[in-house]
Parts: sequence; C-alpha cells; structure tokens
Amino acid sequence: AVAGIMGQELLGVDAKWYEAGAKEYDLPVIAQIPILFLVLGFLETKRYQGFKETGTSGFINSFPFDPAGMNSADMAVKEVENGRLA
Repeated sequence: AVAGIMGQELLGVDAKWYEAGAKEYDLPVIAQIPILFLVLGFLETKRYQGFKETGTSGFINSFPFDPAGMNSADMAVKEVENGRLA
C-alpha cells in the first residue's frame, strides 16, 4: 500500500489515496458482496482441499505455494544460518 501511495504522489496523479473510500463506483457494495463470497469461497475451498491432501498451504492447484522455486532443504538451511525462520 505504501508503494502505491508514494507512487501516486510522485507521479502527480490527481486522485488522492485518502479519498478513494468515499468514491462511488459503478457496482454498488450490495452487489459486490455475493461476488466476494463466491470468489473467496472458491479460493478457500481449494486451499483447504489442498491442505488436507498435502499438509501445506498453497494456491488453487499449486501445493506448496512456491512461485520462485525456493522451497528446498538448502534454502531452509540458508534461512536458519542467516537468522530468520520463515
């Protein structure tokens, strides 16, 4: 969020970030709620099913979630050696 706020200020975008919540959008909030429930319900169901099968968290069909390919025993040792444990 901070990067977006600073980028908006530095680029001179007319809209102010602190006024965004007061803006009226094309889709009313009451119509957004069922969409939100459907999308988040789908994502959470897939996450839970994957967790039951693999025991690790992930995203849709990617378990464990590792888009950078850094989930290895070597990287775990490096994290501990550098004093952080993710």
